[in-house]
Amino acid sequence: MRSTLLPAVLICSGFMIARAADPIRLTTDGHVKRDPVFLNAQGTELLYVVLEKPNQLRLMKLSLSDHVISPLHA
Repeated sequence: MRSTLLPAVLICSGFMIARAADPIRLTTDGHVKRDPVFLNAQGTELLYVVLEKPNQLRLMKLSLSDHVISPLHA
């Protein structure tokens, strides 16, 4: 009984579809961004790198509660 139950469970579990939430746009300035990391354990601030000029990167901080973006080092 056990040997026939396991394959049946595995086959049925293959039909379950996992869905993620739709993506949310956090910025609209059109600059290239990369390497997002949560800045604190609560997940309320996001740190990322923005390509300001072709040879200049800048660390930016995004507060997820009010969507305020500021340079990490002013």
